[in-house]
Amino acid sequence: MKKVYPYLLIFLIAIESLDLLYGQEISPIQVFTPQQTNLGNQNWMISQGADRTLFFGNNKGLVQYDGAHWELYPTADNSIMRSVKAIEDRVYSGNYMDFGYWEKNTTGRLSYTSLKTMLGIEMLEDEQFWNILATDKTIIFQSLNRLILLDKVTQEVRLITPKKPLLKSFLAEGQLYFQVQDEGLYTLEKKEAVLFSAHPIFTKNSIVQVFKKEEALLFLTEKSGFYVYSEKNGVLPWGTQGTALENRSIYSAIKLSKGGYALGTVGNGLLFLNETGTVIDQIELKNGLSNNTVLSLFEDDKQNLWLGLDNGINLMNTSSAFKEYIDATGQLGSIYTSAVHQGFLYVGTNQGLFVKSLDGKEKFSLIPNTQGQVWNLSIIGEDLFCGHNTGAFLIQSKKAKRISKVKGTWLFKQHPDEPQLIFLGNYTGLYVIEKKEGQWVYRNKIQGFAISSRFVEFTASNQVVVNHEYKGIFKIKLSDDFKTATKVDLDKRSCISCNSSVASFNKEVYYHSKEGLLKYDFNEDAFVDDSLFSSIKKKQMKNIVRMVNDNQNRLWIFSEDKLNYITQEKKTNEIIIHGFSLKEIDRKNVSGFEHINVINNNRFLIGTSKGYLTVDLDKLVKDTTTLAITRINVHNKKKFIDLTLNQNSSVENDFNNLTFEFTSYDYKRYTKTAYQYHLKGEDENWSDWNESTTANYANLPYGTYQFFVRSKYEGRISASVSSQEIYIAPPWYLNTLALSSYLFLILFALYGYSSYTQKQVEKQKDKLREESEQLNAMRALETKQEMIRLKNEQLQKDVEGKNRELAVATMSTLKRNEFLNTLKEKLTRIDDLKQIEELINTINEKLSSNDDWEYFKKAFDNSDQAFFQKLKTSHPSLTKNDLKLCAYLRLNLSSKEIAPLLNISVHSVEIKRYRLRKKMELKRKQGIVEYILSF
Repeated sequence: MKKVYPYLLIFLIAIESLDLLYGQEISPIQVFTPQQTNLGNQNWMISQGADRTLFFGNNKGLVQYDGAHWELYPTADNSIMRSVKAIEDRVYSGNYMDFGYWEKNTTGRLSYTSLKTMLGIEMLEDEQFWNILATDKTIIFQSLNRLILLDKVTQEVRLITPKKPLLKSFLAEGQLYFQVQDEGLYTLEKKEAVLFSAHPIFTKNSIVQVFKKEEALLFLTEKSGFYVYSEKNGVLPWGTQGTALENRSIYSAIKLSKGGYALGTVGNGLLFLNETGTVIDQIELKNGLSNNTVLSLFEDDKQNLWLGLDNGINLMNTSSAFKEYIDATGQLGSIYTSAVHQGFLYVGTNQGLFVKSLDGKEKFSLIPNTQGQVWNLSIIGEDLFCGHNTGAFLIQSKKAKRISKVKGTWLFKQHPDEPQLIFLGNYTGLYVIEKKEGQWVYRNKIQGFAISSRFVEFTASNQVVVNHEYKGIFKIKLSDDFKTATKVDLDKRSCISCNSSVASFNKEVYYHSKEGLLKYDFNEDAFVDDSLFSSIKKKQMKNIVRMVNDNQNRLWIFSEDKLNYITQEKKTNEIIIHGFSLKEIDRKNVSGFEHINVINNNRFLIGTSKGYLTVDLDKLVKDTTTLAITRINVHNKKKFIDLTLNQNSSVENDFNNLTFEFTSYDYKRYTKTAYQYHLKGEDENWSDWNESTTANYANLPYGTYQFFVRSKYEGRISASVSSQEIYIAPPWYLNTLALSSYLFLILFALYGYSSYTQKQVEKQKDKLREESEQLNAMRALETKQEMIRLKNEQLQKDVEGKNRELAVATMSTLKRNEFLNTLKEKLTRIDDLKQIEELINTINEKLSSNDDWEYFKKAFDNSDQAFFQKLKTSHPSLTKNDLKLCAYLRLNLSSKEIAPLLNISVHSVEIKRYRLRKKMELKRKQGIVEYILSF
């Protein structure tokens, strides 16, 4: 029993030591839960491909992660994938009853080939593959039953099948070792299994990993720590704190490229050991991990440490410029201020002032009498001052001495010309403390100004500016004894009720508000625009929230997505603006109380709501990223299609929705890559810089497009631009066949049109000839018509002459008959009857003679041709006397005028007219003259 006590003592010391390590700064940890990634909870093995893609053996299958997108490839039978190993351009995997490899196809997706099937290897009952190893020539698949060795070149297969279960296999400097239950450790010699050692360490303990250490082998056991084997000394315990591992179950381990070891445990998180085997750090649930069981460990090409957990995946950025101090227990609270003084690190929080040695491993301890809100820590000369909710303190080592009981000290500002005076900005105005006889004592309150003074800067020996976030910035003139504010003015550029701050830099005073960055003009006694602000705007800082001077002549500017700092080059006095990405959400600072302070050299502390971050500026510029387009997808309403990468593609018209995925394989937490892209043919300009790794374009018209993407990491834009050309075919009615058809139809139409036009031309010629002939005919007709017109005119003249002749004849006959009738009447009154009768008879003969009628009829026919013919045709019963009467009526003669012509009385004429109407069968109201004139 006596031998147990020393080991127990060492163990207890180790446990206490590990507990103290919880106060250490650790590398940033990224947590990927199954809920975030939509993966199975357990992750068994991790590997990295040549293109920097990470692969995980997961409960749901093979998982691929490129820093931007998680993708799951389930196994054929949905079994757990226990092992995965990226070798050259293939990813080998092993699962339940199968093993094989995955290769990327032209679209960037993985396709699986079963080596079991290809090589014709029969699986043993319930065989699962837990490990894959690779040498220069051989790939080794290990199940719990056997080893399958595959020659990379010849594809020759050798099987090594122990009689008992094969627990684990290892490679050390290219040499294969494997542990067989109860038998010990084996190795290969001349392709044959040879027992390496049957030492109880190898028969009674499960070996977790084997490492080559100089000329010896280092073995890590599951529960008994490290052992070293050499031919000279055999098997010996190794590590000054090896016993600290005895009660911890180690499940996974790797040797780190920077030296030392990382060990994954069951239930105790992650352990870090140095080169001598001493435990130097422990990371678990309470200080960063999301699960305390680490099933697998892998260090990638950028020295990031990946942890496959029992529930999720964690990533430690061990080479990051950032470190985290996480106050998981809530002991510290939110950090508002800090200082490094005389080898100690002090942090002021909402719970008090805490201290620990700068390089020590102990926890922070609370300085007595400082419980409560600490606002400020200032080093002035050799003294450290603490601004507290309860007053002002002088801090000496780990003790606090009160120098002012005035509540609410925001800051300390030493007078530029009288260093024995320090101005205190308090809740209720400005106060002064003074150094007397080597002691700092309260001196006075400055009367005449009682506004909270959180930000104070001197602009002259007797003038200060005080910024109040809600009231603006005040310019205060002081009395010579610094006891009274003689004049208080509110600057015209003051920002009321907004986040604002004032800080000094390079002997200038700057004021930040929503208007921007203003500089105090000593001549004008006012804040004015400054060219420095224009330079900062060019850096694309969004929404500046705070300015802080770190007392090392750096002006820090906190914005939403960046942390910039301004320095002055000593030789040239040039103002230089530096910066790095650090989002407000990652800073986790208390809004409005952003804090940064130099620790040493270029290493700074940034206060957060749960501890603090440290950043080493020297490490920020050393890393680079690699940009690649990883997936191009097109889709319509029903189907998604992956396009071939690095090759021009053509898609159908309805697949005009494009999605581009890209990555820079950036696995850092705080320094993220930003991207800019544009689609030539759609976008005229580059997009804004953002961290999105996907670009979507919807309902694109047909045509040729070229996608370009570039990256920016820590302000450096990638020299190369990745691109891909895609042609979206026109719709079916505009495709080649359709256009050919349209061309054929157009040609056919043109031919038809040409033929039609030719025919029309011929027709036109015929028409023109016809029209010409018609024109000639018309001209001849016109000539003829003109001749006829002339002839008609002549005829008309002749008719008119005949009419005149007719009229003359008619009148002559009328006059003659009148005369004869008159004569006849006179003769009747003569007595000589015989002579009279002879003479009367002669007259009667003359009156009844047809000669006049014939002459009249001839003249009438000449003037009114075919009248009698038409009249006879219409009324064939008309007599010669009827025709005479009709002729006289057509001349529109009255009955009185007609009577002498017919040698009858007027009454007889009326009777004749009446009889004529009867023969013509005229209606009662129908005039006989009008009727005769109608012929």
